[in-house]
Amino acid sequence: MPSVASAPKSLRLFGEPLAPRRGAFKVNVREMIVERLERLREYVSYLKEYRKHSLEEISKDPTLRGAIERYLQLSAEVVIDSYCRAKKHPCS
Repeated sequence: MPSVASAPKSLRLFGEPLAPRRGAFKVNVREMIVERLERLREYVSYLKEYRKHSLEEISKDPTLRGAIERYLQLSAEVVIDSYCRAKKHPCS
């Protein structure tokens, strides 16, 4: 049974995947990876916007620091998840 996290965008509610019914869809691994890479590009573009801030600004502003940390976390998750799914590794 496909995992809930692998649900295509059409099966998501407010960005969160809906639980699939048994055999409700087949996910093409290539399409899934392409979708994740698109998200990675989006997150990296957000991170690039934060380059204009100094390290001092980032360390003093918890909201700014939190946003940067979150986009780094999301980026890492996309990379790890894409690798695991492409290799059918048990980490997925």
